[in-house]
Parts: sequence; C-alpha cells; structure tokens
Amino acid sequence: RKLKKTTMRSAILFPLAIASAASAPCTSEQACRDAAAAADMSITVGEFRIQTKGCFTKGGRAFWSPADTYEEMASEPLYPNQERLYC
Repeated sequence: RKLKKTTMRSAILFPLAIASAASAPCTSEQACRDAAAAADMSITVGEFRIQTKGCFTKGGRAFWSPADTYEEMASEPLYPNQERLYC
C-alpha cells in the first residue's frame, strides 16, 4: 500500500483550520455546554462573584457566567488559573 504524500502546504493549513474552528468565544450557555462536552469537562452554570464572565475553565472544569456584552465574554480572564473556553 502506498501512503498519500502530504505537501508542505496541506501540512501547514490543516492545523490552522482546526485552530480557527474553535477561535471564537462561546456566546451562549448552550454553546459553552457543547464546548465543555467536546473537551470532556463537566460544567457549572451560575452568576459567580468573580469578574470573569462567559465561558471559561478553571481546574479542569468549565464554567458559564452570564455576561451583558460580547467584550465581557471575549476578554481574557483576569485570574491566572482561568482560561477562556472557545467554541
């Protein structure tokens, strides 16, 4: 069996396509739930006493906190142990 030869162009573009597929912040609770499930994470939903809003992770768990603006959902979390979960 012959293996298909991969060109440099396809080797470079394929990872970029994967990365761009999940580069937008989740803007709804359901989108956050779907992203958490895809990442095999459980999710906690609520209004938390922290400034991070939207969909984010902390300690291997996903969180959704309602936000008033897109900017709140898209900004990087203020705390170093949190990360934005993208859809």
